[in-house]
Amino acid sequence: MASVDLIQPGVTGRKARRVNDACRAIGIGRSTLYKLAADDKIKLVRILGRTLVPESEIERLVKEGA
Repeated sequence: MASVDLIQPGVTGRKARRVNDACRAIGIGRSTLYKLAADDKIKLVRILGRTLVPESEIERLVKEGA
């Protein structure tokens, strides 16, 4: 199972998280995350059919508070 370190850059070594992992780390639901993406408040990346949230976007969202 993926770790849910709360926004500690470099701890996980990952560049992006899957949607569910990102939601757990931020403390929001999937629909809220997709609404933020639709409102251009967070960027999502699709790689090989998977939707990922870059760590930099998670950190920015937490700092700015959407």
